Amino acid sequence: MTAASWIDVSIERLAESGEGVGFDKSGIVLVRGAMPGDQVRVKLAKKSRVAEAVDWVELATDRLIPRCAVADRCGGCTWQHVPPQLQAGAVLEAARRALPKPLRELEIQWHPSEAQYGYRTRARIAWKFASGQLLLGHRAASSNDIVDTSECPVLAPALSDALDPLRRALARIGGSGEAFLAAGRDGKPVVTLRPNQQLSADGFAAGAALLASGFAGVELYAPGATAPAVDGDPRPVVRGFDDAPLTLASEGFAQANEALNLELVRTVVERARCEGKKVLELFAGAGNFTIAIARKARKVSAVELDGRAVRAMQDNLAARAIDNVAAREGPSEIAARSHRSWDVVVLDPPRQGAADVIAALVEEPPKRVVYVSCDPATCSRDVQRLLGAGMSVESIDAFEMFPQTPHVELVVALSRRGGARP
Repeated sequence: MTAASWIDVSIERLAESGEGVGFDKSGIVLVRGAMPGDQVRVKLAKKSRVAEAVDWVELATDRLIPRCAVADRCGGCTWQHVPPQLQAGAVLEAARRALPKPLRELEIQWHPSEAQYGYRTRARIAWKFASGQLLLGHRAASSNDIVDTSECPVLAPALSDALDPLRRALARIGGSGEAFLAAGRDGKPVVTLRPNQQLSADGFAAGAALLASGFAGVELYAPGATAPAVDGDPRPVVRGFDDAPLTLASEGFAQANEALNLELVRTVVERARCEGKKVLELFAGAGNFTIAIARKARKVSAVELDGRAVRAMQDNLAARAIDNVAAREGPSEIAARSHRSWDVVVLDPPRQGAADVIAALVEEPPKRVVYVSCDPATCSRDVQRLLGAGMSVESIDAFEMFPQTPHVELVVALSRRGGARP
């Protein structure tokens, strides 16, 4: 069969990368925008199993109409046409396939998102002027092209409404760049702007213009500058586990689904069983888990590499008069070497996982580990090493943190078998 051949395919399931999956005699076929029940004729891209052209022969009867006008081009949400129950099943199936084989029969506790749209409180978007027109939006699927849009239905309403004033402000800046948009003080939008070209005086005035249009704060990084120009208070703010504001570092990591994050925090603390214990928290960020853990634990060491996040954590702890936490700036892999002094280790690493941290932990396995992960594959790799070092998995929780996408957040709780160190 040549790459230019048209082939008939029945879509059987959804891929971890978001495409519909079908099969022909030569192997797997991936079709963007397809879902189980679709019948398609496709032409494969050269040296690829991905369809570059699709003839939609028959559509699944339960297919939904996407709310987003650019859903067929934008790479942000690939499953708006898929019913929520089917999305959940596909996410859980993919997570289970990624787990080490001994764990694939274990129950995975599913935590759905109540909101399917309007849930995101932060997003990174791009802009570019082309032929005198401003393009503002997410990147296209498998491309650096920008899909221009005036609204985004998965964004919290205040952030989606902020796209128009942001567009007007970017007209002053021109060129191209990236914007990190988030919810800030009193629910008002904040933004960090990183243009790719030098700014005029009018460009520097964009921050004040955004404040006048209702933004709480703006950071504007001119190329080569050691610090941003700041208007207002540009720090993102979310609702903490205790319903008090949780201030974040600008551009720092935080869960984008604020409502489901509260359930995530509750679950992590429950799985940690940290009442009266000493807890080592790694990749602690601005204290999303720290505050809730500190309410239960005797003592907490919260370690984070990003100095801005550590300062935000210190502010959050001080605002609550929490005094049993040592917020430390530094690499988690170094802090992990001291884990023998702690009863429980909680870690929430980035997508690439925590190979160096796990290398320190497996030397003498901790009594208890709670591993939070946004990537089932790297989570599986790290958990497999903990299993090999004498730990057992007690529970697995999965969170629908990003409805309309294949992404999932996992929480895996492990304990040391037999209670004694090997």
